[in-house]
Amino acid sequence: MDFYNQFTLRQTPSLSLLDQRQRLSIATVYAPTLTTDSAFANNLLNGFRISLIAQLNSGHPYTGFIGTSTNGASLSNTNANDETNNTAGGLGGNAQPGFGLAPGDGLNTFTGPGINQVDFGLERGFKLKEQQSITLKFQVFNLLNSANYFVYGGSGINQVQYLASGATCGDGVTLNQTCTLTNNTVPGGFKTLTAVDQGNPPRIMQASFTYKF
Repeated sequence: MDFYNQFTLRQTPSLSLLDQRQRLSIATVYAPTLTTDSAFANNLLNGFRISLIAQLNSGHPYTGFIGTSTNGASLSNTNANDETNNTAGGLGGNAQPGFGLAPGDGLNTFTGPGINQVDFGLERGFKLKEQQSITLKFQVFNLLNSANYFVYGGSGINQVQYLASGATCGDGVTLNQTCTLTNNTVPGGFKTLTAVDQGNPPRIMQASFTYKF
């Protein structure tokens, strides 16, 4: 990402987009063997296998931005004094979807929601003959139906933290523009999640049948 204040480089270091501090994975399979005095009960109760896979992950970091000015212009000073339509006061002009980092915040200072998924499986095997068997399997992916949203590098979330306004703010003409920043608290504003993680969709159930010979 471009420097947002080329005169103060100490403000530039930040977390990597790949920085996920916590990740816990649990995988287990339980296949009980029960022995009773009844052959019928043994055949009925044995042959089951229960599996569970749980993945708990913290979220990815993202950056808070200043949104467009009230007149819809970029927060830039006069182009007559710039080689490029760039920055006034160290603001990263033309950064999408905003036009500069929120004051007091560095790059990737916010963290998106975690991604959690628990998968469950239940199967039962039946032996037909010496070399023939069938297996019935029932699986549930995202058993708890956790709402997993995609947030990566600002995608999938509204990262506009402040909205800029003012008579000269973003007019592209005034050399010393004055902008007033207000919190983006309107419906659908800052931190509003907008995309579901396609890799971790809502609860899915499936059944399968296997015949071995």
